[in-house]
Amino acid sequence: MIIGAQKNNLKGAVNLYKSNNVYNWEFVGELYSKGDLGYMIECPDIFPLNEKHVFLSSPQGLEAKGDLFQNIYQAGYIIGDLDLEKCEFKGGEFIELDRGFDFYATQSFLDSKGRRIIYAWMGLPEEEEGMPSIEEGNWVHALTIPRELILKGNKIIQKPLVEMEKLREDKIVYKNIFLKDSLSLEEIEGDSYELIVELESISASNFGVKLRKYQDEEVLIKFQNNRLIMDRNSTPYLNGIRACKVEGQNHKLHFFVDKSSIELFYNDGIETFTSRIYSSDFAKGIEFFSEDGEILIKKIEFFKLTTHSYFL
Repeated sequence: MIIGAQKNNLKGAVNLYKSNNVYNWEFVGELYSKGDLGYMIECPDIFPLNEKHVFLSSPQGLEAKGDLFQNIYQAGYIIGDLDLEKCEFKGGEFIELDRGFDFYATQSFLDSKGRRIIYAWMGLPEEEEGMPSIEEGNWVHALTIPRELILKGNKIIQKPLVEMEKLREDKIVYKNIFLKDSLSLEEIEGDSYELIVELESISASNFGVKLRKYQDEEVLIKFQNNRLIMDRNSTPYLNGIRACKVEGQNHKLHFFVDKSSIELFYNDGIETFTSRIYSSDFAKGIEFFSEDGEILIKKIEFFKLTTHSYFL
């Protein structure tokens, strides 16, 4: 058993315990105590993946560095090697799992198909101000959709669990649309849907998608100066910007949108953005845009999401 802890020097650590009966536990030692993961390590999880070991954790107290570590607390991973006999985990740098606003306390399990699957808490402790659900219903936060973890090199890729496709209804597809300004498609709108967009920048450097749009209200997903940006400043209740660096001209945006959340998988899960939103009931529009050149929308796939399917 591994337990997140804080040492007397106020540095985060992970302790290892062992037991023969799961009732009586013996302290083995400090499995990870480099002191580089803030003042507290929450929700530690270590598991094998592709002949390596992945150490997931939610450290508290990391300082922001550019686009990195912008939330009050983080969730991420270290790729390395585990030696239980020596009570030692050796690994590389800590990498954020998600680039958005609301992703914390990941929990993983191995399913019957051998897939490593995680859920995360779509929220953060100590950040409840501005959440209208507290005032209206005395509840706050949610869980993400299930995600499969795949290790490529030293990078974790997150993919929506394929069983999520059972929620799809009323597929709509568009292909090969050249765009220089803005475009809204009448059939594509809503507050609960799955949207897949494949884009190629022809001559533009500032372009993207506006979700949950109504009058001046929108959630802005844009590419600008080799960064992918999620901007919720034009939504009620919550605001802020999160971003990460991206490369190349070809981009794939895979969204799962619900009435109070957005989960974005970029280029088949190489980056993800998760955010709570509280848009108005009228905010159901979707707009594609380019502000400074031409883009090619190679493909748009849109699905309504049913609320009564069950995973099998």
